Amino acid sequence: GNPDAQEARGLGDVYKRQYRDRVRKALLTKVRVHHDLTRDQMAQTPPPEVQAMIGDPRLVELAYSQSRTYTPQELRKLMQTIRRWGKNN
Repeated sequence: GNPDAQEARGLGDVYKRQYRDRVRKALLTKVRVHHDLTRDQMAQTPPPEVQAMIGDPRLVELAYSQSRTYTPQELRKLMQTIRRWGKNN
């Protein structure tokens, strides 16, 4: 194979993972602030409780699934969902 293409693919994976982590962090920060928790309190909250706080199954999956991979389009859509989140919770 072409080593440059392989490296580009590797970088693409790193970029996608960083993007997903940023979106995940945005979600968890929004949930934490919405529920008026400090970072420490949020860190000590059991996952089932955080999942109940999040509510939306797609966002729960984003927060907790290690195996799920997302396309940039899916992440953009999730970002919009996160922006709207909390308006009707």
